[in-house]
Amino acid sequence: MGVQTYTYTFVVKGTQLTGSAKSANGDGAIQEGKVENGTVHFVENMNYQGQALKITYTGTVVSADEIKFSRDVAGQGGESFTAKRSK
Repeated sequence: MGVQTYTYTFVVKGTQLTGSAKSANGDGAIQEGKVENGTVHFVENMNYQGQALKITYTGTVVSADEIKFSRDVAGQGGESFTAKRSK
């Protein structure tokens, strides 16, 4: 899918993670989210060109401003990236 720019909005209550993911491909709710012991997990269900895609994220909290993520796109592979808090 090439280079992508996402904006994530995270809401954490205890160990529960909710929020949203926004990209040029659309907006989606964060589902199945959990934060525990510095690890972040969530799912983004995206509709891409008429195809349902389940994107599974796993991240490690590096600091209050940075999370290192890897993601798997519908079991077909994925990539790693770093999410940084916007200022």
